[in-house]
Amino acid sequence: MWRIAPAPSVKAGCLAILALVACACNRSPVSETSEYEAAAARGKAGRVGTKDSHYCNPGSETACVNEKYLFCTNKVCVEDVTLGPGAVTIKHGHTTDHMLIAVSDYELTDDTEGKAPTIRTKKSGEVEYIPAGIRHQLTNTGKDTARFIVVVFR
Repeated sequence: MWRIAPAPSVKAGCLAILALVACACNRSPVSETSEYEAAAARGKAGRVGTKDSHYCNPGSETACVNEKYLFCTNKVCVEDVTLGPGAVTIKHGHTTDHMLIAVSDYELTDDTEGKAPTIRTKKSGEVEYIPAGIRHQLTNTGKDTARFIVVVFR
């Protein structure tokens, strides 16, 4: 399993991860809205016409999902995602490979179409690879807010 050494702070850790991704892709970040929207349409359903997304479970102000667009290059798009305890994402699909980098410890239940639900438990700094071609919904089944960086390969 890959593991990134814990950083002195979450912010410093995120910046280091983003720098590594940008360097590995050998590209400068692209900030054009139209390019991000095109990538989002290819890689993640339910995010039409917006860079950032915020929604909560019905009747809750804390079981919320926040997706913050960070940057896109010609090879990847990167988002910062938080799920409050009990938050459930919209059911969505991924047409390309992607990687999750845990910023916080988390426990997520992944309900993937055609498969039994699986529990994804990660510690801050751990990385997991998610293959293309899945359609799923995540639920934060942990007691704390889950935060991770999503790198969507293009």
